[in-house]
Amino acid sequence: MNYNDNNDIKLAEKDRSSSIKGSLTLLLCAIIWGSGFIGQKIGLSDLPPFALNGARHLISAVILIPAGLMLMKKNGYIDKGKYGVDEVRRRWQSLVKGSLICGIFLAIGTNMQQAGMMWISAGESGFITALYVIIVPFFGTFLGLKIKKRIWGCAAASIVGFGLLCLKDQMHVSAGVWLTLGCAFAFSVEMLAIDRFVTPRNAVALSAGQMLVAAIISVAVSFFLESPGLEQLISGLPVILYLALVPTTLGYTLQIIGQGHTEPALASLILSLESVFAAIFGVLFLGESMTARELAGCAIIFGSIVVAQLPDKRPDKRTDRKEVQ
Repeated sequence: MNYNDNNDIKLAEKDRSSSIKGSLTLLLCAIIWGSGFIGQKIGLSDLPPFALNGARHLISAVILIPAGLMLMKKNGYIDKGKYGVDEVRRRWQSLVKGSLICGIFLAIGTNMQQAGMMWISAGESGFITALYVIIVPFFGTFLGLKIKKRIWGCAAASIVGFGLLCLKDQMHVSAGVWLTLGCAFAFSVEMLAIDRFVTPRNAVALSAGQMLVAAIISVAVSFFLESPGLEQLISGLPVILYLALVPTTLGYTLQIIGQGHTEPALASLILSLESVFAAIFGVLFLGESMTARELAGCAIIFGSIVVAQLPDKRPDKRTDRKEVQ
């Protein structure tokens, strides 16, 4: 074995280790998001959709903005002495652009999902939202991303699993269905945008930026269409705080960090496990039960995720395309 072959193996092993860490981070995110479905459904009893999302995103942005700035200074990402004024300016411009694009589609996705829950069940919402496991690789092909055949097969199998898990009765094509389908498309674009703009050292700052943009959009729309009262905000405060701190602040930050080390198609598969965990939390905390069909759905989805992450026969001879300076 010559030096180049040994170096290629080391790079492949390093890349594999980074991918595993990213996958585990996304798995934790999926668990957290699964708990969020319960909070979202409960929150609708106190607040209209835009007000609820505006409040959760605003609180999250207030927490993440100072944290993101502090981490970028600490890790030297915006060190003018090291990288020069022009490079640091370019990084800031990329961060702002990424925050705007990700934030816009985050606002569209979360608000369409929340509004859709007024007409459909949480299970139906989880199933339709999970369609991004097909939409992400489909969109990715138009952006020049190479999607492995195995990922396509796992995505298709996951859709079958979601149907078994989430669809209890015959689903009617209501306004809620169309809204949630729009949410799945919006989340797909957000995931691809995150893959474009995130680096290992700007992840928290990008999360903060997208939260601020989503908060501004949601609050502005709520002001003109909903005008929630102070009583509603106070009544819904416990749910707002939970959604803001756990599924939003922690969950979306883990998503961005995990996606910094994971390909978009695989990331969407792992994140789609949120529907499985939502069903599990329903059993644990709401006294719900799971039928044999639902358990089969969970097994198919978990199996798809495992197969999607199996290593290739030959290691890829490439370095991480993310910024690693």
